[in-house]
Amino acid sequence: MNFRELVVVFGGGALLGGLAWYLPGIWRHTNRRLDGQPDFWPYGELAWRGFARCIVPVWVVAVLGYGFIVFVVLAGRAAVPDWFAQAFVICAVAILLITVSVFLFNWPKLVVPPSLRSGPGVLEGLFARRRSTRSR
Repeated sequence: MNFRELVVVFGGGALLGGLAWYLPGIWRHTNRRLDGQPDFWPYGELAWRGFARCIVPVWVVAVLGYGFIVFVVLAGRAAVPDWFAQAFVICAVAILLITVSVFLFNWPKLVVPPSLRSGPGVLEGLFARRRSTRSR
């Protein structure tokens, strides 16, 4: 294993470990970092709440991608089995669809942190904002 591969394996593992360290606090709402929109966020409060709700599925996508990269790095020049690549793609597509569903509709509630389950999804919020401006 050369130096670049070590950086990918250990650097990615450290990044995912850091995210995993924050995840329980976000889930139990003891970590308040995601409560308000930061100054650098250009997309508005509604999109920020949608992003905050997507933390769990995004982390799962990151873990899945990191696992695939580590497998490919450790396998070296050996071919990746077809069944492994197909299973990875199916899982990645399913989790990405769940992420989009959480962002737009705040559903399924199982993967949304409990403190964020009661709010509307981004799409519903946009429709509500549009209705309120039309009724004036």
